[in-house]
Amino acid sequence: MNIRRAAILSPMGMDDQATRLEYERRVIEIRDAHPDRFVFCPTIDVSQIDDPNYAEKVLKHLDVNMARGAKGIKIWKVLGCGPRA
Repeated sequence: MNIRRAAILSPMGMDDQATRLEYERRVIEIRDAHPDRFVFCPTIDVSQIDDPNYAEKVLKHLDVNMARGAKGIKIWKVLGCGPRA
């Protein structure tokens, strides 16, 4: 298939922090074992977008993942694929 590298994306809707952290740990373990094959791209949680501290939390999340070697951010298309009033 001639696929050289694949992006491992964080799944959407992981509201349980313990589950999300375990998933991310496993993804990074796989990426570190095969750095020439995989890159990690986290997503952002929009379930709490109305929280007054939302932007601060998202920026911290992105900073942590950039420090962990994230190569991009996955923005799920469902965030913009809804009816407009």
